[in-house]
Amino acid sequence: MVISTKALATKRIRDCLARYTEQVSYTVSLSSLNDERNKLLEPKAPNAKERLYGKKNKSKISCIGIKQLVENGVNVTLKADCLFPDIDDSKRSISDLLITAKKCGVRSVNLSYAFYRPKFKNKLFAIPFLEKSLVKMNEMQDIASGRGYSLPLKEKEKRLFWMGKMANDIGFKVISTCKCKNQIATVPSMMKHDCHFHDKWF
Repeated sequence: MVISTKALATKRIRDCLARYTEQVSYTVSLSSLNDERNKLLEPKAPNAKERLYGKKNKSKISCIGIKQLVENGVNVTLKADCLFPDIDDSKRSISDLLITAKKCGVRSVNLSYAFYRPKFKNKLFAIPFLEKSLVKMNEMQDIASGRGYSLPLKEKEKRLFWMGKMANDIGFKVISTCKCKNQIATVPSMMKHDCHFHDKWF
């Protein structure tokens, strides 16, 4: 069973997941530690610190983050998806994200770039923050649920390669990319694990 979420877990969910660690793959989406970026692109989601460390209420952790889940034996994958080129994928940004997740005990990471459907092009380009990224996302590609614009495959493969190498150097045991979205024919050697996610996209 695969659970993919941006939400925080409750203590009840944590305890349930801890009982079935071999049956459940729990994935937390977090593409950036930048609060301004996350407020704009994920306005209703918990912030990065909460997703990593949980949320305190009157000095007690009331909602569970990645660190507390891992400490209770839950298999947590960091899902760095959706990455926006030239916004989320600077070497400093990716390094900070991976190192922080590793310190929380995460051993698996999934790296994937964003797509957008043609009908949303004008709406997205009206957001100044995204313009420099959307300009790079100029190749129409097939994915499991249709077609959309994304970073060109050759450039995507090159960028995912160095991200995968960085993750490998930091010590992640499983490094994967969402093949149902990214359609990369030749995946870098450190990304040997097939994708087990089937993502929705915008």
